Amino acid sequence: MLLILTAVVIFVSMSCLFIGLILAPRSINKNRLEKSGFESNLYILQIPHLYISDWYEHEKYWVWKLNIYSTLGCIVGFLLLYFLIE
Repeated sequence: MLLILTAVVIFVSMSCLFIGLILAPRSINKNRLEKSGFESNLYILQIPHLYISDWYEHEKYWVWKLNIYSTLGCIVGFLLLYFLIE
């Protein structure tokens, strides 16, 4: 039962992370993008920029939180799966 629950947690977390990755380029802070010198919104998909809240518009912080919480969910789910298998 715990193994099935772990699989559900991993599936939901990875689904939310996938949705967050799709929404991230649309919620980028245009001023921050101009200051950085990048030309495209897709530069937010680099790993450090994806988790820094300055890159997101103030109204779109929920996308940043979605990425943070879904990543933490994936980490916890895979750690739990590792310890259950052992």
